Amino acid sequence: MEEIKILVADDKKNTCQLFKEYLTPMGGKVDVAYDGKRALECLDSKSYDLLFLDCNMPELSGIEMARYLKAKRTRPKIVVMTGYAFMDEGFAKAIGADVYLKKPFLLDDVKKVINGR
Repeated sequence: MEEIKILVADDKKNTCQLFKEYLTPMGGKVDVAYDGKRALECLDSKSYDLLFLDCNMPELSGIEMARYLKAKRTRPKIVVMTGYAFMDEGFAKAIGADVYLKKPFLLDDVKKVINGR
């Protein structure tokens, strides 16, 4: 994979660490944020190619972030991740996400997102 700048926003530190360990050897430059507020701070200070957002985070949810970013002219590709049953691909697209990943997902699913960007 060519170098790709990725931000992973999830309040579960082990999820963020898993993304970092999986994507870094493939050329990913991975930053992590454990809440939505910190993720927005990262987006204000750096540009990213891809953004993985957990839908249920403190401070600012992934749903709120996707809606906010939807209005931006230029933005990273947005992937929302959740285990909530109410959310599906249609809901994810409506809030501004490009891709929906249902938790638990396989690392191969993440790789497909990366390769399909």
